[in-house]
Amino acid sequence: MLLPELQERSLRFKLALRMVLPLFLLVSTVFVAFFFDYVKDVKTSFITYALVVLGVSAYYALYLIYRAFDEKITDNITHTFTREPLLKILKDKIKNQKYTIILMSIDNLQGINSNFGSANGDKVLRGVVKKIGSFLNSKNIDNFPIGHLRGGDFLIGLNGDKAENAKVLDLFCIKYDHFLIDDIEVQLSGAIADNTIIDDLEHIIERLVTLQSENRESKYVTDDDNQEIDPNELETKVLEAVKDSKFSIMYQRVKEHNHFALVEISVKLLTKEEKFIHQKSYIKVMNRLGITRDFDLQVLKKVLLNLDDENLIFTINMTPSTIRNNKFYDEIAQMFSNNSSYRGRIAFILSEKEYYNNIARYSEIINSYRRMGIYIILDKFGSYFTSELYLKDLDVDIIRFDTIYTKNLKNLKYKALMQGIIVAAHTMETKVWVKMIENEEIKEILDEMGVDLFQGNYIEKLKAKDEIW
Repeated sequence: MLLPELQERSLRFKLALRMVLPLFLLVSTVFVAFFFDYVKDVKTSFITYALVVLGVSAYYALYLIYRAFDEKITDNITHTFTREPLLKILKDKIKNQKYTIILMSIDNLQGINSNFGSANGDKVLRGVVKKIGSFLNSKNIDNFPIGHLRGGDFLIGLNGDKAENAKVLDLFCIKYDHFLIDDIEVQLSGAIADNTIIDDLEHIIERLVTLQSENRESKYVTDDDNQEIDPNELETKVLEAVKDSKFSIMYQRVKEHNHFALVEISVKLLTKEEKFIHQKSYIKVMNRLGITRDFDLQVLKKVLLNLDDENLIFTINMTPSTIRNNKFYDEIAQMFSNNSSYRGRIAFILSEKEYYNNIARYSEIINSYRRMGIYIILDKFGSYFTSELYLKDLDVDIIRFDTIYTKNLKNLKYKALMQGIIVAAHTMETKVWVKMIENEEIKEILDEMGVDLFQGNYIEKLKAKDEIW
């Protein structure tokens, strides 16, 4: 047991003892005075039994008071429900009625804690809860459960389905768009889902977190996706598809100026009922189940078995943790050493939000793959800051811009940033790839800026393999 836990237990015991001891002494004094004043013949055994009962009662009272400190259902800072009581309440709610759960997040809480101190961060947490309470009360919504999920995230439960409650969330986010608490700017975003399709609380929360991460630019996101597969069955379906290697692979070729040079692989899982599971649905499930490496390896093997006769490079989205896995590396090294035709035909597309700190190890791994003849591509450039850091720290062959730059190509600031990155990449002898090119005008602009690789429906639409070769 850690020192803080030991001291906490000691403090609780002393506090409970201080509460029980005066009562014990008072009862003992009254008991002794009563018997000696009003009872002439008192047997010694009776006094012994009475003292034992009194002692046990005092101990039991002490124990109850001591344990009472553990039964805290509200958070000290926000005065909302703590996680466990909140989840218990929400589980009961979603079982018996139409119910909506809202995830409200303070997006810049980490920055507030860093710039203004954790004390002010606590004030912001409490202030946001007050704003939520007063706003919902003004809409005649009372006695709703609200609790602190983690960090700057709160869960709110409301009666009814999301269609009834989406407007309330919308109005709240509009009203409190970048508001101030003690001159500290607070940035909020929200996501909403109900139990119409998903009736498992863990899956609802996971869905809300996914919605939040998918679109932080929008102030709130509603769970309006048409889900063909029951989320409660999703894990089973994903496991079955990976076990049986049931994939649907589509291809989109990428031009390098006037000739096709790359092919991007798009993979969907296929259930026994012939329904598709898209990447955004299956990737988190795989991470949770620990089967991402097996899946990545299966996809790579399928691609290697279907290499065409042209000298195109097949690009595959790989999970960075997979390529850093020693077992995966050993299997790839064995496969490539046994077949020299694989060399120069495969490229791994990598992106991750969190920077891998052991950069020396990562650099050596990347260089080892490149020595095998595998190209390395950094994706989400301009969106994930880690991609810029990796360009500085790793030797890579290609960078690919995030689609936000293509969408904002006519914005002078985006264009200037893009131009600077292109110059820097070329200085490092790294090619530049841009996707989502929809017309000739965009292609011409990118061509003039020095982009090397072009992808999009204007270049070529996504196709099945037999439609290309």
